Amino acid sequence: MKTCQCCGETKAITSFHRQRERASGRTAHCKVCRAAKAKANREKVTNEFWDAVGQECQRCNTEFPRHLLDLHHRNPKEKEASVSNYLGTSLAKALKEAEKCDVLCVMCHRQTHHEMRMDNIG
Repeated sequence: MKTCQCCGETKAITSFHRQRERASGRTAHCKVCRAAKAKANREKVTNEFWDAVGQECQRCNTEFPRHLLDLHHRNPKEKEASVSNYLGTSLAKALKEAEKCDVLCVMCHRQTHHEMRMDNIG
């Protein structure tokens, strides 16, 4: 049994992730608390990200809720990773990757890819 330093509950040792560096061999916070902290951090970073990049489509100049926006990499060869990969960890990395992107609504994003395919065919 081990007591979580976050919630203060005493739980089975299997309720804690392994961590060799600690004397107990387990993390100080239980899995439930760590998951809640990770989720809260992801939400915080995501909110800060969209506050920084804005919620207006750069093609049709219309403001949308963020679930209707995509980040389109202008040059796919420069893409290091999807911006969403960074949102759980680093706002700075997400913003750096977003500099290579246009914020587009889902319809403009589809139209952009359609035009790119047509340019490659013709």
